[in-house]
Amino acid sequence: LAGDAIPAAARLMSVVDAFDSLLASRHYKRAASPEEARAAILAGAGLQFDPRVVAAFDRAFMGLMGCLQDPVGPGEPDTRA
Repeated sequence: LAGDAIPAAARLMSVVDAFDSLLASRHYKRAASPEEARAAILAGAGLQFDPRVVAAFDRAFMGLMGCLQDPVGPGEPDTRA
């Protein structure tokens, strides 16, 4: 199978699985930082991964990083002291 013949769920899971593997420490490699893992996924767009899935992954990654940096969501009161 190639291209769009690969089920969308499989194309999505290939990116998710690679990202998870990059973040995991193994006895033969150190864990990548989230930013290093993101860069590796972006580098694989169009080669190893569906570029549309990578673009969606990148949007989600950037949104998650924004939430982690600013844990108070829009419209929520800031109760931090």
